[in-house]
Amino acid sequence: MTAVRVVEESTDRLVLRQPPTVTYWVAGSLLAIGLGLLAMVALVGGLADRDPFGLVGVSLGVLLTLAALAVFLCAVKITVTLDRTTDSVRVERQGWFGRSEQAEALSVVEDAVVETTTDSDGDTLYRAALRLAGGRTLPLTWGYDNFEASKRATVDAIRRFLGRPATAP
Repeated sequence: MTAVRVVEESTDRLVLRQPPTVTYWVAGSLLAIGLGLLAMVALVGGLADRDPFGLVGVSLGVLLTLAALAVFLCAVKITVTLDRTTDSVRVERQGWFGRSEQAEALSVVEDAVVETTTDSDGDTLYRAALRLAGGRTLPLTWGYDNFEASKRATVDAIRRFLGRPATAP
């Protein structure tokens, strides 16, 4: 989760929201490069002479613009709600193609943790998760990324709500 915001924090309820900010930046960058290539080809008249570089420019421009659209449509907003009054934890994911929700009882949450894995380059990747009774985990995101600080901030907010000390850096 990047740029997680605390939407609501009280003794009975904690709501965290992660908008798909990074996804939108990626989509915007792809769109800008794609449209820039198309504009360059149009300005220099690359297609008028059947110039192979013009054809490559148009092809790449269209491809990057379509990739931007695909990335934009895959963006997912994640909302995590911990509620003492209803003894519930809900992880909601909402995107252009639908909505999903995972729910657990708050009473089975033992801790909030930062899980790690290593990618093929040997870099450490992170994600925030809830450790549940019986050794189960409830990941707050589908995948891992390299934004350790935001994962620790998310886990610390949840641990504060649960009455536990913050994680060590």
